[in-house]
Amino acid sequence: MGDILSFGKRKIRKKQQCFGCGRIFEKGSELNFCNHAYEGTVSTTYTCQVCQTVIEKGDYWKNNEEMYFCDLTDWDVDFWNETKKQLENEV
Repeated sequence: MGDILSFGKRKIRKKQQCFGCGRIFEKGSELNFCNHAYEGTVSTTYTCQVCQTVIEKGDYWKNNEEMYFCDLTDWDVDFWNETKKQLENEV
């Protein structure tokens, strides 16, 4: 596990992929970002609002120390889908 250097929300300048679910977001979308350092490498990961909400409101970290690519959609698919419906106003 690495060190978090900074985090927040930003409007992206180029197409990015959400680390939590793998969805692609176009330039101008607003995503959460996390700059982190691990074993001498600094990198940035992005999460969409759905995944960020799942991370914050779910108990994901209760049994997990690290998050892997697209981990959130596999971890609790029903909770992720329900959160997506609520946040993106899907019927």
